[in-house]
Amino acid sequence: FSPMDLVFTPDFSDMSVYGGPYADGKRHREFVNRAGKVQRGNYGNHYHFNNKPNGLLYWAKEYYNNNVPNEAIVLMDPD
Repeated sequence: FSPMDLVFTPDFSDMSVYGGPYADGKRHREFVNRAGKVQRGNYGNHYHFNNKPNGLLYWAKEYYNNNVPNEAIVLMDPD
């Protein structure tokens, strides 16, 4: 690695690869808001926000180097 590396991770937003009750995209997540009203998510099996934790995990497993002392890590999130 060079002194400054840029890493692009795969797209982890497709939830169908993880299985589970929402994988087919027909069932949507439900949440209860502060007023007690049930809100349904519109993401289906494509959940954009899944990229954040799984992208960081991917980077940590694939690229992190414990042998380099005094390195700084910057996670930039454009959201």
